[in-house]
Amino acid sequence: EECSPRNCERVTLLNAKAFADSPAEAKKMLAPLRQHQLLKSSLHAQIGRTADFEHLFQEEEAGFPQRRGRADNILTNRAVEAASVLKRHMPLAPSASNTPVILYLGESKFPGAAYSATGRFYMSAYAQWDDPTDDQVNLAWLRKMYDDMEPFASGFYINEFDRESRSDQIHRCFAPEAWQRLRELRQEHDPASVFYDFLGSDAV
Repeated sequence: EECSPRNCERVTLLNAKAFADSPAEAKKMLAPLRQHQLLKSSLHAQIGRTADFEHLFQEEEAGFPQRRGRADNILTNRAVEAASVLKRHMPLAPSASNTPVILYLGESKFPGAAYSATGRFYMSAYAQWDDPTDDQVNLAWLRKMYDDMEPFASGFYINEFDRESRSDQIHRCFAPEAWQRLRELRQEHDPASVFYDFLGSDAV
């Protein structure tokens, strides 16, 4: 039976946005996607839609309801290899409500900034489920996927990093010199560890 949005157990949604100064520039930026072979076999395609900030905000929020969940991510310069890991693991997800995100960041223009771990691509996944008895199977799935993706990582984004399962890698959320500076500042201003530290970071 031919797959349709009504009878497919799972479908993949690609939502590609171009932030440009004009519709013509945005169209040029998205041209490679319009020519991709997969577009011909898609169940539905909406192309050339413009949107204001409020519409974009509401649309993005709709994909992340308040439910049980866990996120993780990598920054990478090896997006094709990392995407192959996503491709392999996503069909095995225990829950159908899992959202991977791939963002092109380009080259960092602020290497000395607090957001010091860099990579041309940001790849994350948001595992979501409803039943508390499904916690462990979903967490194990997400952990395994990012264990397999880790060899392609140039770093991680601290705000969506799994600090419980991978606390031994928290230092990779920062450039080495930035991490060292953070440790020095902590020793100088909080030698008694009054403020709660990153999980496991004292051992790094």
